[in-house]
Amino acid sequence: MAAFRDAEQAFEVLSDRAALERLFSSIEAERIEDVIAALEIYEEDYPGEAVPIATIVLLNLMPTLPARPRGMLDMDARMVVGRVILRLLRQIPSPDDVARIVKEVLPEITTLSSRFQLISIVGHVENAGHKLVAPEIASEMEGEFAAAARGDLPADISDEWDLLTTLYWAYQKWGAQPSTVDLKLGGHVHAQILRTAQTEARSTTGSSHAIWREKRLPWNTLIKLYGDEETLRQAIESARSFAMEDGRFAESINLADKYVQGWRPDFKN
Repeated sequence: MAAFRDAEQAFEVLSDRAALERLFSSIEAERIEDVIAALEIYEEDYPGEAVPIATIVLLNLMPTLPARPRGMLDMDARMVVGRVILRLLRQIPSPDDVARIVKEVLPEITTLSSRFQLISIVGHVENAGHKLVAPEIASEMEGEFAAAARGDLPADISDEWDLLTTLYWAYQKWGAQPSTVDLKLGGHVHAQILRTAQTEARSTTGSSHAIWREKRLPWNTLIKLYGDEETLRQAIESARSFAMEDGRFAESINLADKYVQGWRPDFKN
């Protein structure tokens, strides 16, 4: 019930960026995702003027949402936030107005990962886009974003919550010819790619309610991003050198080492 009470307060200030940011900053990090999810109940009542403000605030919360255990049917944080963003943008009837709002808010969104999520939602990205803007506008926004993502990355990428997906799309999916990530990007980039690449497989066995969990990496995707497995191994070593004093990266680098040594998941689970 607390999430719905907080969501009611959030809805009341949905058009006031400063007030909305203050409200979310006052909520325990572990509860913010539930409050965002509860905002869906106001879908029919979102005011049009709240759309750009709420979009900025919610997408900028993505890096602050802590990882937590998920049940078999639980949505991840990306989907929770994405569903509310989609419902906000659907309040805007004109594709031209949606495009205008997106172009206005993109500079206010603090991470490449969240910018890519927004562009994916409104555009024509395969298996992600809801086609809220015209194809030519989507192509323009996607092209500008891909060029930026392939360019100089920000000095601080510690808040990039989905750097692998973002860079994989920019390097491998956009444009006529796929390209690969340069090792010269540095250990901090390679470490963050590995950290955000880690996923969790979940399953149940028979009538048991216990959930089996296993950490995995999309190894073939990583190989494609780096061009070949040898280059990926060099990226892992670069990441290790950078991350020696930062425990946040230990789990993903140790998992990458398992893959290098030949381990692969049992896909029967």
